[in-house]
Amino acid sequence: MTTLRIKALLGAGCMSLAMIGSANAGGFSRGSADTDILFEQGNFNMRSSVTYVTPTRKFNKNGNPKLVGTDYAEDYVIPSLR
Repeated sequence: MTTLRIKALLGAGCMSLAMIGSANAGGFSRGSADTDILFEQGNFNMRSSVTYVTPTRKFNKNGNPKLVGTDYAEDYVIPSLR
């Protein structure tokens, strides 16, 4: 009877891990979809844009004292052609 319980607990644990893994599979996106162009009038439409992001993130505490107060996030550009 105890082996049946162990197998049931092991199966439930594997199912939980599989569900947690699939929930985290969404990833990270730096932009959002622009669906407004779908409702524009005409046969051909085009838009372009560039987003320049300057994050300001600095170390407050670090094992290396030289890095405290330095900016560790780089600037990046998000081009978009729709």
